[in-house]
Amino acid sequence: TDQGLFYGLASLIQMVKITKEGFFLKGAAIQDYPALEFRGVHCLSGKNQGTEISRAVRTLLARNKLNSMVWECEYINWDSCPEIVSPLYGMTKKDAEKVKQAAQDNYVEIIPLVQSLGHSAWIFENGQHLDLAEDPADPYAYCVTNPDTYKFIYKVYQEALDFFHPRYFHIGHDEVNTGSARYPYRSKASGKSETELILGDILKHHEWFSQRNVKLMMWGDMFLNDTEAPDATFAKTMEEAKERRALLPKDITITDWHYVADTQSDYPSLKTFKDAGFDVIGAG
Repeated sequence: TDQGLFYGLASLIQMVKITKEGFFLKGAAIQDYPALEFRGVHCLSGKNQGTEISRAVRTLLARNKLNSMVWECEYINWDSCPEIVSPLYGMTKKDAEKVKQAAQDNYVEIIPLVQSLGHSAWIFENGQHLDLAEDPADPYAYCVTNPDTYKFIYKVYQEALDFFHPRYFHIGHDEVNTGSARYPYRSKASGKSETELILGDILKHHEWFSQRNVKLMMWGDMFLNDTEAPDATFAKTMEEAKERRALLPKDITITDWHYVADTQSDYPSLKTFKDAGFDVIGAG
């Protein structure tokens, strides 16, 4: 395949040695082909960083035969909401286009990540849309019981789909109930539990993306209890963790992130998610 040839040449380049004496190439037979469907990294966008990120795609990802980039890009300057363009993080679409082209040229699939319920502070940039915040005193998560939340975020999601045309879309959804913001706060009036609020939000996104033939990825921490992994475990009880995993659509790919090294066992959370019926990616 074209991709197989590309990786074979990448291997050839890796074998080149340049010293004071000259240019050397070890004799070898290269047997190389893209065996893994996903071999990727998670990275961020950045203001005025289109050239730099494109260079990383070419010289870091492609040279090491990485085929996927989960690109967290909520701070692209979306045309649908100019009021939240970040003066610190905002990336122009022209810069983002450079990254998109570099990825296309180097067999790197971009999986856009635009944060949803967890880490949705980007929606409230410049003091905007506080009516959508779960806790207006600390705008971190959006309010899932406010229909206007979805009117807003689906404008951005549709623009992201039109820009990237991805097969997969990562909705983030991590650390919903951590930090200083109150959760739940505004949505308490609905009488729904934390699990019902979290699952209801994911199911809305799942239906919306399914209608557009796009598969979802998301972080896994809200579906683990602290007895199941060394960190990144924010379900308060084992029963809550099991209930959430049981109710989550099984065609969502779980990216199981951890910061802490698991010295006691071989990251049992990977098996936990697999046994629950999910495709899962270990994310260190």
